[in-house]
Amino acid sequence: MIREIILKFNIFIIYYVISINFIYFLQLILSAFSLYRYIRKIRYSDYQNYTTSTNMIPISILVPAYNEEETIVDNVKSLLYLNYPEFEVVVINDGSKDNTLEKLIESFELKLIDQPVRTLLKTQKSREYIEIWIFLIL
Repeated sequence: MIREIILKFNIFIIYYVISINFIYFLQLILSAFSLYRYIRKIRYSDYQNYTTSTNMIPISILVPAYNEEETIVDNVKSLLYLNYPEFEVVVINDGSKDNTLEKLIESFELKLIDQPVRTLLKTQKSREYIEIWIFLIL
């Protein structure tokens, strides 16, 4: 009696293992087909046409930089390598207590410019003056 129960249990385990492996194999085949379609779609996409198109809208990338002395230069450099036709990187340094601005000035040779600021909304001044630093990547 016990022998028959053990034998039936062993047969159940064998069927279970075989069926689970069969299901995993089917999932592998289906995922391989999906991956093939995805790679084919990427290979023949019009990404290059988009990046070289003159119809792309220029964008501004806003980068908050409060006490980012350690990483700000690497972050800005990586943003400048974006594959996009026309963009600007705006670093917002709002009263850092470390040398964030000095690191940017030193690394990118920033120059202070005297440019009027047009205020469209009536707001309270947060500082006595606004400094605008500009740099050009040639």
